[in-house]
Amino acid sequence: SYGINQINNGTSYDWTHCNAIFFDTLESAIYLSARNLSRITKIDYPSGNIILNMGKDMVSGDVDFGTSLGFSFQHAIKLLDNRNLMLFDNGNYNDPPISRGLEISVDENNNLLSSEIIWEYNLTEGMSTLSKGDCDRLNNGNSIMTCGNSGFIIEVNDLDSIIWLAS
Repeated sequence: SYGINQINNGTSYDWTHCNAIFFDTLESAIYLSARNLSRITKIDYPSGNIILNMGKDMVSGDVDFGTSLGFSFQHAIKLLDNRNLMLFDNGNYNDPPISRGLEISVDENNNLLSSEIIWEYNLTEGMSTLSKGDCDRLNNGNSIMTCGNSGFIIEVNDLDSIIWLAS
């Protein structure tokens, strides 16, 4: 399956493929997107200490929370002005694979980590892509997604209505 490779004796291991970083100047922290682990890691800078791991639970057991968010093979992690995370989820583990744009609220209060999907836009099957992609929030509040290998660019408003679409 995607993201987990088998070696000769049947033991599995996680293949780390990092595709994006975002530096948060307010907290002096780095957000790292590890695509094939379906994981977002927040790292304190400059100490290098890991603050949190969220996403799909893999055999390493390193994920702290966020397994229910269901993102897989994500790209383009960023922190929005409202302190929520935004990313493009390739959706490789979905059946069928459906890509989507996500805005996620993360609560780190009292070391009790939790997360919630605040906004989600599911692309149609024909627009989904198993690799690459980006999702950004525009100044007007709309969201724009580039859909990697499928070649689509789409802008949607806060009501999820398509403003324009290019192929």
